[in-house]
Amino acid sequence: MGKKVIIIGAGLAGLSAGIYLAREGIETEIVERAPWAGGMCAAWTRRDYRFDGCLSWMAGTKKGDPFFTLYKEVGALTDDTEIFNPAAIGLELDGVLYDVPLEIGQFKNFLLGLSGRDAERIEALCRDIGVMMRSKAAAVAILGSAGFRDMMSAGRGVRLLRRKYLRRTLQDFAADFTSPRLGKLLTRMMPEEYSALAFVAMLGARMAGNGGYPMGGAAGIVGRMAEKYASLGGKLRLDAAAEEITVSGGAAQGIRSGGVFLPADGVVAACDARDTLENMLLARYGHPALGGLLKSAPLFEPLAIVSFGLDKPFGIPYALTCECPEGFNVAPGVKRYGYALRSFDFDPSAAPPGGSSVTALFEAPLGYWKKLRQDNPESYKIQKELLADLIATKIDKRYPGFRDAVCIVDVATPATFTRLTNVYRGSFQGIAPTPAALRTRIKKTLPGLKRFCLCGQWTTPGGGIGAAVADGRTAARIMKSELR
Repeated sequence: MGKKVIIIGAGLAGLSAGIYLAREGIETEIVERAPWAGGMCAAWTRRDYRFDGCLSWMAGTKKGDPFFTLYKEVGALTDDTEIFNPAAIGLELDGVLYDVPLEIGQFKNFLLGLSGRDAERIEALCRDIGVMMRSKAAAVAILGSAGFRDMMSAGRGVRLLRRKYLRRTLQDFAADFTSPRLGKLLTRMMPEEYSALAFVAMLGARMAGNGGYPMGGAAGIVGRMAEKYASLGGKLRLDAAAEEITVSGGAAQGIRSGGVFLPADGVVAACDARDTLENMLLARYGHPALGGLLKSAPLFEPLAIVSFGLDKPFGIPYALTCECPEGFNVAPGVKRYGYALRSFDFDPSAAPPGGSSVTALFEAPLGYWKKLRQDNPESYKIQKELLADLIATKIDKRYPGFRDAVCIVDVATPATFTRLTNVYRGSFQGIAPTPAALRTRIKKTLPGLKRFCLCGQWTTPGGGIGAAVADGRTAARIMKSELR
């Protein structure tokens, strides 16, 4: 009789693990608490508009990159998937809107135009970005989970850059430039507490055409992976939250879901790590590295996403970081002073002909929105409507007529994501890629527990689509070995 593995979570890591295990002839069943697959890689449709709550770009979209090979193996991308690579991103700084080029020569000239005094430092930065651009495995090599083989395949140049940048925050790196404006602009491109290595690698990927947006977005990626999984005989159980991982004789024996015991020969937890360790495993098994990070490491902050379906486009850039000096309330007593605007006009599948799909994203406190939804659903609905109206008004000041063109509005708060994924502290991508986090190796197994492993965004600081898919493959390899 063959072996069976239950996978908790139908996000990208869970689907990836299921696909790789199924390819080995191992029976699998994925148990997912939400009504659909995808986890935090979420997109949803309202009328004829698709709103993407996950994807703005992803590493490894260029053929020949190790991540692209992974994407093809699991069905996330195909050779025919069209990739959009923008020419620039928009950043507003002190009331001035900058188009930051994503072509290395133009980028260098752009920085020199901001501060000729920093020419030597700008030249050095662009040389290092060039090293990342030429490597076929740079994105894999910067991950905290990168192994010896990953580092060797990335090349000597990337290994040297890892030593140079890994331990420095972007804030520290930006302070090297004499121009405060230039330093401030760099830290607007990525949070200043992140590792400078992640910043240089991000620019390298995007400038090499290796960090684009696949047409169809998150919905296309998840749909293709779910189809691939089903074609291999995989089973997917939706609307089924895992409540407990059952253990006997020091080995995982299955799970309980909806009060029903589902037996298995092994369990992969591709879901929230804290929920797994403290609730499903009843805090019986410690994980020193991950436990410490969950307690003290900076996480990706919870987000609110306000999406608009418009009856016409407004020429809004693909990506625009907007300032809001007067601020706006995202909860009582909590203000934000900016938001990220995304337009999907480049993807015809995101809106009906002649229409436009636009989203605004900003950090918002989980506690307020979660409590409001639990205690007063009607007030929760009203506050979402007020928030959407507020954001529409802000955008209308930049793009007159925006409010009148709105056909449909959708608001996803941090409570939305925790309801569907139970993600710890509402963090949309797990542990932030700080220098300390990227230097931490997080094992996917637990001492004293056999036939079990973790995978997903919590075991790969920095997260991302490529990391999730790669982590699923690693989990499948571990589980295959455990089942021998």
